[in-house]
Amino acid sequence: GGTIVATGGAQGPGIGSAWNDNGLSTVVAKNITIKNAKVTAVAGTTSSLGGAGIGGGSCSRGEGITIENSTIIATGSSGGAGIGGGGTAKGLNIKITNSVVTATGNSHSKLGGGSGIGSGCGVESENITISNSSVKAVAGTNAKPIGGGNAKPQ
Repeated sequence: GGTIVATGGAQGPGIGSAWNDNGLSTVVAKNITIKNAKVTAVAGTTSSLGGAGIGGGSCSRGEGITIENSTIIATGSSGGAGIGGGGTAKGLNIKITNSVVTATGNSHSKLGGGSGIGSGCGVESENITISNSSVKAVAGTNAKPIGGGNAKPQ
């Protein structure tokens, strides 16, 4: 419970894992649980691939994210999802229950946008469940508000 305001460093999420510099999506923000809280989480700014507001840093998956009975504002940066994967990384097994959520994905200048809730730019998400919640999800360029991020058309 309580109130949390978290801002990530360059390429990092507001809340979650570090950024992944090996390009293999082996770094995972896993099993993040937020209950009975008010959270504002903003990924760090970067000119490269960014992170999720809540979830993975740049090129890092966001997996097993549970939000219950909370008010959340989450903003990704440079291809990262609002909640889920960082730029070019999956968001999977995300569950939101009895909450008020505003999640905004952001766009990378060349690779397209991240989803509001789901994956970063260029990849699909898996297993997103939202129940008894008020959700505003805004995607970056060519991405889905809830679901996968899509690459910018060439």
